[in-house]
Amino acid sequence: MYFISTLAFCKFVLRIKIMNTVHNTWAKALVALATVMLSACTISTPYKSMPAMDKLPATQPVIVVVTYANVGTDRGRFYENVWLVADSMDRQPGLLGYSLRRELFGHQAWTMTAWQDQQSIASFASSGIHQQAIDTSYASLNAVRFARFETTLDELPLDWDTALELLETSASDYGS
Repeated sequence: MYFISTLAFCKFVLRIKIMNTVHNTWAKALVALATVMLSACTISTPYKSMPAMDKLPATQPVIVVVTYANVGTDRGRFYENVWLVADSMDRQPGLLGYSLRRELFGHQAWTMTAWQDQQSIASFASSGIHQQAIDTSYASLNAVRFARFETTLDELPLDWDTALELLETSASDYGS
């Protein structure tokens, strides 16, 4: 009787181990699949139009800048700086609108800004808040690219698919 009970118990434990192994294998596969799928998921802020847009004619030429960053290990510092800069955008002369985009669980981030002219872009790029963000975040970036192109005010806001296509076809690396 003892032998049969021990044998039955061993079979029961073995079944549990097999089920756990199968369950763990499936669970691991599902987690891996979810990670891959979620790493490609992105979120973006709504395009925020500035009041200056209402004062310009619809056919006014504007410059759109799209940037891309592949963020390394120090994502926390990078995104702290992104939000500091984003908080300053309402005060940037010549800014017509902007949107931010990032992967939920990945390392990629984008910005899209629209400006009245090249001087406004240069002023923003050399501003203290932007320079501070660059100085404290640049080392944590694996890649940085940007594209600038002209459109008209009535074409704003661009959708992200269009902005990313333009980035893909006409981007330059920073420093080139």
